[in-house]
Amino acid sequence: MRKHILVGALCCLLNFAVPGCADTPKLMQPLPEAVWAELARGQAQDLIVEFESVHLKAQALADLPASSVQVLKDFDGLPLVLVRLRTADALRALLAHTAVVNVYQNQQENRLPAK
Repeated sequence: MRKHILVGALCCLLNFAVPGCADTPKLMQPLPEAVWAELARGQAQDLIVEFESVHLKAQALADLPASSVQVLKDFDGLPLVLVRLRTADALRALLAHTAVVNVYQNQQENRLPAK
């Protein structure tokens, strides 16, 4: 689980480390249809959420329905959090929040060739 959380954290950090990236307009990667389909079937989804700043993270999470959102991991000092969402409405509310920069599916990615 640490590896796929780390991938999301690195993507977020690279966004600010590369000159000029922080000044680009807000771009939202579309979430895979499987995330929406699983939520429609009542299956909770673990997602990595990137916020505009660390300071806006707590307020954005507080604005969501508490019964539909569970914080699994808060990355102190980073504008990232791993959440478990239980409904599509909670995901829509999260995506509509102005403090949210992007939402990533929490999945393992193997970028190195297998030995």
